[in-house]
Amino acid sequence: CLPLANDCEITMEARVHDLVDEKLQTWFARGVNRISVGVQSFDTQIRQCLGRVDPKEVVIENLQRAASYNQAVIIVDLIYGLPYQTVEKFVDDLKIIDDLPIDGMDLYQLNVFEKSLLKKSLDTGKLPPVATSAEQAEYLKTAAEFLEEANYKRLSVCHWAKSNRERSLYNTLAKTDADVIPFGSGAGGFVGDISVYMQRDLKKYMDSIDKGKVPIMFMLRAPEFASLYKDIQDQTESCGVNLTKLAKKYNKELMQLETVLDIWTEHGLFTKKGHMYRMTIAGQYWQKNITQSLIEITKKFLNAKTSINEWLTEKAMNTFKKKIEN
Repeated sequence: CLPLANDCEITMEARVHDLVDEKLQTWFARGVNRISVGVQSFDTQIRQCLGRVDPKEVVIENLQRAASYNQAVIIVDLIYGLPYQTVEKFVDDLKIIDDLPIDGMDLYQLNVFEKSLLKKSLDTGKLPPVATSAEQAEYLKTAAEFLEEANYKRLSVCHWAKSNRERSLYNTLAKTDADVIPFGSGAGGFVGDISVYMQRDLKKYMDSIDKGKVPIMFMLRAPEFASLYKDIQDQTESCGVNLTKLAKKYNKELMQLETVLDIWTEHGLFTKKGHMYRMTIAGQYWQKNITQSLIEITKKFLNAKTSINEWLTEKAMNTFKKKIEN
């Protein structure tokens, strides 16, 4: 047995049909104290077009069953921008979550991957078009306003707590410089400035264990300033940027990045109060792009021989625009 802390968060990523008594009792007996369920939508038509066969009534019943044990935090994942989804149906989903005896929710925008079955169904007209970027932003705005009015606690850009039991530790700490120790075939993590990736091939993984060897596929040393980049990501995951903290911890010249954030503030992605830049709903929607752009700009700035103001004003928006276009 591993010497785990008594407040360790142990999450089971589950589907609706997993929430039966036999499995639930086994999970709890083995120490699971958090269950994250990929509901995506409660609407039966939307679920079935995604290949999720359980209707709304079964989803609700199974979530109630899991919560009735009072042995674990119960979290639901929702996606916005789905085929057949409307703002009205999405609000119905939020109301269902608010009525259920669960502890929080995660919210993600739809990503349509090339060569996926969903992409094929959309291209052939088997499914109606998904939401545009502007429509997806409206879904996020609707959710943020609903959850704020319902007094949910915002844990990160994608995570909300309904009760004090939900901490979402992995989701928040994995974006920082905390150590993440990988276990299992295909797992990845990092310890200090070393990234570690375990063997993906299950046979090779098991053979290594049988021989008494650690089944590591490869390791990489993190690049220079990796800790800074993680701190930037940690801040943007919390829907804001505090350059003062970054400058005090790493390099006072980082305060020059105000040039970038001021440009983005002028374009409606942030509001500024003192040294704190807070993301607007538009900024929250583009959070991943903002994070990638800010890290890329920071890398270039740290390697530059000139003042950031001499070359960055134009690059700040150009870099971000390219991210959006891609």
